[in-house]
Amino acid sequence: MERCKLVILPMILAVMIPLIGCAAFTQHGQAYKRAENCYNAGDFDGAVMNSIDSLSLKPDYKKASLLMKKAIPQAYERHDSRARELEDKAEWDSAIMEYDTLLKISKGITESGIAYPAIDTQRIMQKRENATQKAAEAHYSKGIRLMNSKSYNESAKEFKRAQDFVPDYRDSESLYKSCKEAAVRKVVIMTFENASGKPQFGDIEVKLTDQVIDAAINSNSELLVIVTRDQIGRLMKEKGLSNTDAIRNDPVQAGKLLDIHAFVFGEINSAAVNHTPKTGNTYSREAIIQRAENEGGSYKVSGKCTVYDKKCDVTVSAKYEILSATSGAVVKTGALKTSSSDEVSWAESRGDDRALNEGDKELCSQKERELEPEEVLVGRAVDELSNNIAKELVTFFEDFFK
Repeated sequence: MERCKLVILPMILAVMIPLIGCAAFTQHGQAYKRAENCYNAGDFDGAVMNSIDSLSLKPDYKKASLLMKKAIPQAYERHDSRARELEDKAEWDSAIMEYDTLLKISKGITESGIAYPAIDTQRIMQKRENATQKAAEAHYSKGIRLMNSKSYNESAKEFKRAQDFVPDYRDSESLYKSCKEAAVRKVVIMTFENASGKPQFGDIEVKLTDQVIDAAINSNSELLVIVTRDQIGRLMKEKGLSNTDAIRNDPVQAGKLLDIHAFVFGEINSAAVNHTPKTGNTYSREAIIQRAENEGGSYKVSGKCTVYDKKCDVTVSAKYEILSATSGAVVKTGALKTSSSDEVSWAESRGDDRALNEGDKELCSQKERELEPEEVLVGRAVDELSNNIAKELVTFFEDFFK
């Protein structure tokens, strides 16, 4: 009886596989299956598009044809109904998206070359054009309201959005440009002071300031204009401001005179150097050297490896504060520090080198070298510190001036 079952089973499979193969294992069958799954899940768009794929491979495939006839009206009605609801709420951007989906479905039906009742594309395009004009007007009107409340950055976005829907809509281009210009804020990063007590490292405060300015400028922020040290120097001379104390004492008046919206003051408060003295650790090593019995047999060799290390660590820290030229108040403070280091490891061996492992041999191939100079390590730390400060400043100002 068991043998009979084993013989019958392959025979059944041999009959069934051709019957199910067309639908399950062909490309048009797989596309239809995806369409059917979409339809059952309520995704009528997916049902239409996958049915189109199936029928483009096999135009006379009845299952896909019947599914198309069911899915097209339901997809159309869903998006058309949503579009009407959104228009009633004056949500023109979203209504346009619904019309775009209908046009995409219609295009797919047309390009497939399959004879099905097409979606009324002309009607949809007319409805979309009307919604587009309404959307442009809505964004333009919102831009005017925001501009009147001096929210220049947000108003510029609305005028730009109006143009996205209708190029050159009314005077949106000129209003966009004027609002973008009004939204820009001018910031001065004053020269940092060197309060580290380490003059041997040179003018690191000037290097830090210049690099913070360069990094902030290179951030390509649309809202900020970073005034350089040379520019602020000329402006101060023209306006009769002899030194930075005048700005600190009355940032509001200085801001009006110089047409500046905020000032950044800072200092390097520490440049610490730490040398780790040369250290050495000695390890004993042993190894068995294999040798034939007639040559005396295996034997043990031993040696010693002394690993040396020396290191220099540098840490540079700075702090800053931002003064608003509108209120005169300190609106933000920050403190950051960065480190840089150089380390050398090498080794020396005694005894039989055959007792050493690969790591020992690699270290023994290294030679002692001088550590990088302290000023080089300090300079590297200042490089990183300036980038970090610039990132903080740009992030703050973009949020503060929105």
